[in-house]
Amino acid sequence: MIVQKLREIQDRLGWLPERELRELSGETATPLHRVHEVASYFPHYRLARGPKVDVRVCRDMACHLRGAPALEESLRRHAAEIGGIGPETGKLEVEVGSVSCLGQCDSPPAPTINDHGFRGISPSQARARVRAALDNQPTRQQRADRSPPGWKIDLYEGQPRFEAVRYLALDVEGGPSLERRRDAVIDALKVSDLRGMGGAGFPTHLKWAAVRARPGPEKYVVCNADESEPGTFKDRELIRRTPHLLVEGMIVAGLVAGTSQGYISIRHEYEEEIEAIGEAVASARRAGLCGDRILGSGLSFALEVFVSPGGYICGEEPAPLEAMEDRRGEPRDKPPSHRRRAPRQAHDHQQRRDPLLDPRDRHEGRRVVPRRRDPGGDRAPLRLDQRRRQRPRRLRGPLRPDRPRAGLRPRRRDDRRPEAQGDRHLRPLRRLPPRRPPPREARLRPVAQAG
Repeated sequence: MIVQKLREIQDRLGWLPERELRELSGETATPLHRVHEVASYFPHYRLARGPKVDVRVCRDMACHLRGAPALEESLRRHAAEIGGIGPETGKLEVEVGSVSCLGQCDSPPAPTINDHGFRGISPSQARARVRAALDNQPTRQQRADRSPPGWKIDLYEGQPRFEAVRYLALDVEGGPSLERRRDAVIDALKVSDLRGMGGAGFPTHLKWAAVRARPGPEKYVVCNADESEPGTFKDRELIRRTPHLLVEGMIVAGLVAGTSQGYISIRHEYEEEIEAIGEAVASARRAGLCGDRILGSGLSFALEVFVSPGGYICGEEPAPLEAMEDRRGEPRDKPPSHRRRAPRQAHDHQQRRDPLLDPRDRHEGRRVVPRRRDPGGDRAPLRLDQRRRQRPRRLRGPLRPDRPRAGLRPRRRDDRRPEAQGDRHLRPLRRLPPRRPPPREARLRPVAQAG
């Protein structure tokens, strides 16, 4: 993947030199402009050499209320005292700035020093770490508690046994078949009413069943753990403390839906969470629970961790899919949803595109739009080329000066707006005040007197 290669270069050198981009273009047989358009899109990548010590302080609400402005000001004064001009870059050796939410809202304030995150540190501790980075001392990573907290959601109490994976993968003599076991998992999801936590609340059993019913062997399961909303860090805690639950859930989803590949997309600021989920995936692979021929059966499911290069937009469903396919993380256009129709298959992606957004499975390549609700209470699909054009709303009164109406007169050409001088029509006419009747004396006619 180009995105992951760019991350390796950034971690090794601190920025992306042109020479490295040209070498990456040759290795991957990708045009240089394609590599550059990806590198220039994500805020994590740097196309120019930066300062020796780059400090960023979170500016969002939780950190702002817990002293982030004072911490940033203290670090700015400290940088002015100890930092000079770098001989190689000609810039300040210590640069202090602000950044959006780093996902550490439970222990603010949260700064980063050379892309290494810290949380809940005082100004004196931050100044000491900046001085150590300026003296070329290795940055000590701040470690958090990763012990299982005894949550009810962790049925294994911190000892991953992967019982659900074993139930699906192993055939028991006299037991149900694989298809029956898959049906049982979907029925359990339906009874539990498990729904997505991203805001839409889409039922999980419908999504899994839709991907399972999708024909074709090439399907993918994607978990979007790119948590970038300020004040949101629940996924971070689950990934760090109970990563085996996420790994098992991905494997179960893949086996039920009939997919063979899964990806976990996680933001690059979550260093400990990336380490925890990587260790959990490696442990499951060593135990034969992930990869080829799971537990000696004919089922296979490979799982990889995709480190997102950042960007708030990567929390949108299609954006990380674009990044995984070595493109800019821009959301794709979605077709309109319909009631009483097949749900969108968010985890089914064929031929390096999202089949959810593939229009071929919706009326043979024609885009579908909803029409007004009919008396039966359903919405019938209607092609765009069959829709009646909506006529523009007519303005009252004529628009041309050669067609005046009673009580109306057009504005003179010199009264028009400057930007409308080239238009064919004048501005809408304004109504004149009503005409007052003449006084009573003027309406009386003289009467001839008889002689």
